[in-house]
Amino acid sequence: MISSPANNIIFIADVHLPPQADALLTKAFLQFMQTTAKEADAVYILGDLFDGWLGDDIGIIAYATVIQALSDYTRLGKALYIGRGNRDFLLKAAFAQATGATLLDDETEVQLDGNNKAVLLHGDTLCTDDTTYLTMRAIMFNPAWQAEQLKKSATERIAIAQQLRDASSSEKQNKQEEIMDVTTMGVSELVQRHPTVNHIIHGHTHRPMKHSDNTSVTRWVVGDWRPQAIYLQWKNNQLALQTFLPD
Repeated sequence: MISSPANNIIFIADVHLPPQADALLTKAFLQFMQTTAKEADAVYILGDLFDGWLGDDIGIIAYATVIQALSDYTRLGKALYIGRGNRDFLLKAAFAQATGATLLDDETEVQLDGNNKAVLLHGDTLCTDDTTYLTMRAIMFNPAWQAEQLKKSATERIAIAQQLRDASSSEKQNKQEEIMDVTTMGVSELVQRHPTVNHIIHGHTHRPMKHSDNTSVTRWVVGDWRPQAIYLQWKNNQLALQTFLPD
């Protein structure tokens, strides 16, 4: 568990940054890190910061501008925690060292204050009706499978990533929206694993909202960054969804 006794904490997810440093989305994120994030004591990124991460050896070079911005942030003495999503599950120790970030486990408890504790996760594991995806996820997050992929050349990894992306896009077109959303069972099982939390914070579904359907736990979903960033902020001992509008 992370003890985070800070007055200003930001939670984001699903930025899906492209490797192009001059992309509008990249520029918006860099501006966010220089303004809103800079005012905070800590930033938690709950997966899919990158639209594709093919390994630290490739990604640190391809996303050099973003890596520098994250490093600049931690050099200020700010805390940066980054989780892995379904697009950047190959984030490893070299990335953490280059940025000064702490990599999060799949599920991480955070003590916000004496009365508030949250469990953080990307959110894909809560979509328990999407069995096809969860089967694929089990393979992609298997350490042995990842080690084999990282042995491949950059060209091979790029080709495999494109194949996985095409397959995912094709499957989504044939799935009902409800299948790709969080289920009651997924949330219930998560609460059973973390019985002392009173907040769940996640991304993945791109459906920002505060859910209070469970009387003991409030579930917060942070948004993606298209067309604007919907993030969650802990400030003045309370959580609230906020909007970041880049210049």
